[in-house]
Amino acid sequence: MTDYNFQPIGRVINQPEEAFFAIQLDPPFAPGLQRLDEYSHVYVIWLLNASADAKETPHVLCHPPYPDAGEVGVFACRSPRRPNPIGLTLTEIVRADPSTGLLQVTWLDAFDGTPVLDLKPYIPASDRVQAARTPAWMAGWPEWYQTGKSPSQSN
Repeated sequence: MTDYNFQPIGRVINQPEEAFFAIQLDPPFAPGLQRLDEYSHVYVIWLLNASADAKETPHVLCHPPYPDAGEVGVFACRSPRRPNPIGLTLTEIVRADPSTGLLQVTWLDAFDGTPVLDLKPYIPASDRVQAARTPAWMAGWPEWYQTGKSPSQSN
C-alpha cells in the first residue's frame, strides 16, 4: 500500500461566540477561490488533528451517542476515530475573496486552526440525493439543518 502525504491549503477560523466561521487559505492557494462564490455551498475537507479521539487507535465498531443507536461500523457513523483522520463538512458560502484567501461560511464543525485539505463545490446534479434514508436511531434528526445554525441549534 502506498503512503500519502497531504499538504494543508489553509486553516479554519472558528469563532462561534462571534458567529464567524471561515477558512484562511495559504497565499499560493488563494486564487483558487476565484468564482467559488457562484456556488451556494462548499464541501470542506479537513484534518482531524485536534480531536483526542482521532489520535487514538481507530475503531472498526463504535457506539454513536444516541440512545437507540447501539453498535455500528465506523463507516456508518461520524466518529472521529477513523482509519484516516479526515473530516468533511458541507456548509453555505457567505463570501469568497481570492485577493485575501478568505472563505467565509455559515458554520464549520472543526476547531479553530484545523488544517484544511481541500474544498469542493456542492453540485446538486451529482451531490443531491432524492430519496435518502437513514437508520431508525436518527429519526429525531431534522430533514436538514437550518441555514446559519449548527446542528445543536437546529432542533
